[in-house]
Amino acid sequence: MDIKRNEAAEPQWCDMDYAMQSKHGVFSREGWNKTVKWKVLLEHAKRTECLCHLMFESTYPSSLFLAGMELLEANLYAYGDLFYWLTGLKANTLDYELFHEALARICFWNMRCYKEQRQIQNTLVEIETLFMECLKQEPLWDELKESHIWKSDDTLSCIGEAMDAPVAWTDEKAYARHYAFTFVRETYKVTEVDESDLTQRIARIFQLADFFKKLLVACGCGCYYDFAGLLSSFRKSEKAQSRYIQPWKRYFNGTRDSLIENMRHHPDLAPWIDRYVCIEGDRNVIGRLFCEERADGVFFPLKEEKEEDYYNPDNWLNILTIGAVLQEYDEQPESAKIKTEAVQTLLLKLSMYFRDEAAAERFYKAIDGMSDKVIITIVKRFSNAKLLSNTSKDLWKLLHDANLYKAGYTNWNGQLNKQ
Repeated sequence: MDIKRNEAAEPQWCDMDYAMQSKHGVFSREGWNKTVKWKVLLEHAKRTECLCHLMFESTYPSSLFLAGMELLEANLYAYGDLFYWLTGLKANTLDYELFHEALARICFWNMRCYKEQRQIQNTLVEIETLFMECLKQEPLWDELKESHIWKSDDTLSCIGEAMDAPVAWTDEKAYARHYAFTFVRETYKVTEVDESDLTQRIARIFQLADFFKKLLVACGCGCYYDFAGLLSSFRKSEKAQSRYIQPWKRYFNGTRDSLIENMRHHPDLAPWIDRYVCIEGDRNVIGRLFCEERADGVFFPLKEEKEEDYYNPDNWLNILTIGAVLQEYDEQPESAKIKTEAVQTLLLKLSMYFRDEAAAERFYKAIDGMSDKVIITIVKRFSNAKLLSNTSKDLWKLLHDANLYKAGYTNWNGQLNKQ
């Protein structure tokens, strides 16, 4: 009796399920740092692999062989159903548009699960390999070689080309096992096999396994990230803005070089800042950081020693932070940049009158926009704290020329000496 697969109702996900969380976007608060439960898929893939071992011997044509193949096909479909529940992507449709959706919704945070993904991928490869060995039974092998399906389907054409003859029985144990299972085949013998249906089933098994393997690549196992698009999404994220970008805006009153210098002193950004600045604007930032460059200019494959770094989203967050902060600095209005350069020049001159540059910067921030009376109060406070070493006419002129202190020197000198 065939295993019947019914059309199930759509899953009833809740807000705690990844399929719902990932719809909000990679850098949304709901989707932040969320990953698929890959171990569920890995366990099912390994159990499905075991089914291939039940068809290894000479059991075709028999109901035993056909039942084993039905179980294998059904469990591959079940893998696709599990994948849909866990990710929100309908894998059983074999729709290659899912790859783009997987890149947009799944790949980023799931990179940290690359070992589980790779295990699933290897298990699917093993299922294909074992199933191919299962088919090397006479007369099944000869029937399949004559089928047009191996040449008409892209997925199966390579498999068809690789078809070797069944392995001969070379030792006594294998010989005995072969003929013992021949007896088993007779016990479960079927009178008629629908060869067309059988061929279609075999094709579907290979198609499903192959599609699932490729879909895993789009879910985090490959170097296919659009860095510019990822950076744009990062900048639009409220969480990224508040946690990663906003703290750096306090340095926007300096030059770009001073901003970069401050990043060099940040422990998380330091390993990436100089490398990023060297390739800033390149459309293949990730390739240049992590991959080998081929002769044709394409960056592939991933450098082996960079694997752990590449599959760590925390490193990507640091790189994205650098890119986002520099972009936001560069997008300031030209008037703000001119003001920034003027402030830097002023701070350089002010530092001659203060204990250090940090004190000069604090002084400037304290007096900027204040009245003359308040500025005098601040000058006295810095002087009493031994942070300001000189209150001479030169300091007045510097502040007066910068339009910070409006009154003349007589007023300045009188206010400073006033008890």
